[in-house]
Amino acid sequence: MPYDKTNERKNMNNKFDELTKGLAQSVTRRAALKKFGVGLAGMVLPNLL
Repeated sequence: MPYDKTNERKNMNNKFDELTKGLAQSVTRRAALKKFGVGLAGMVLPNLL
């Protein structure tokens, strides 16, 4: 079976489209701050213990 670059290109475009759609979803300010706080706490707490 010959190597088909067009199918590979379509597959990569689809993956990129899925990634951009995921990043474009709106996140509330409260949810963003909560995730940031949890991440910050996750970095700081192990250093304190």
